[in-house]
Amino acid sequence: MNQPCSCRRVHLAALATLALLLACGCGRSGSEQPKASTVQIDLGAALTSRLVITVHDGVVQLPSPDQLTRPHPAVMITEAAALNSKVTCRTLPDSGVFAANLDHPEVILPYGVAAAGMQVRMSDHRTDAYEIAVPPGRYERLQLFLLSNNGRTPITVSLHYGDGSTIQRSTTVMDWYNPPGASDPGWVVLAGNLGKVTAVATLAEHDHHYINGFDLAPDPSRQLTSFAVVKNDSRSELFLFGATAVRVLADQ
Repeated sequence: MNQPCSCRRVHLAALATLALLLACGCGRSGSEQPKASTVQIDLGAALTSRLVITVHDGVVQLPSPDQLTRPHPAVMITEAAALNSKVTCRTLPDSGVFAANLDHPEVILPYGVAAAGMQVRMSDHRTDAYEIAVPPGRYERLQLFLLSNNGRTPITVSLHYGDGSTIQRSTTVMDWYNPPGASDPGWVVLAGNLGKVTAVATLAEHDHHYINGFDLAPDPSRQLTSFAVVKNDSRSELFLFGATAVRVLADQ
């Protein structure tokens, strides 16, 4: 006589549990969870140089003349270009796409679609300053992907907001021979242990070179409109490969 009542209680408890899971979102599959909206910032006219040897329509695309004439250029190579040139080393993906992980969202660097066009912003040993427009919005993350050649490079980046305010971030870009260390807060590795090649696609060093990313930590309560980079006179060279932002979840 008690069995039907017991089964009914179990059934009602199961329904209550299911309702609770649905209410808190715990019963959703991973594909149904809200996803952060990633924005690949268009560097446009700020791109000035070619640093990555690529292949386009079966033809190897070498770096810019400014790299070909340097005695110790900072040159990287993609997988297809390395195969074509019979170079064996750690390479960059042909597409320029880096899958999201705990350190960064999905990142798409311009070199993957540049063909014979410009891939990076190069700042030589002299002072360089430039500004990049950002699709107006509130962002919880804005990462710049850079390397420094011939030593470390200090930079200052100004974040410009729609209300007319500006916040500055200062950091030092480590030489591309090194990953970020304990003394480099805000930095992560985007592409690590890469090979270094010459400007004519011969092997220089097999590994231990890096493209690293720095989070500018934008104010998520304000609308960001642009950022400006200042690289002061130094013995080093600076290369900006790309910038990727993540919108505030409430704005997606």
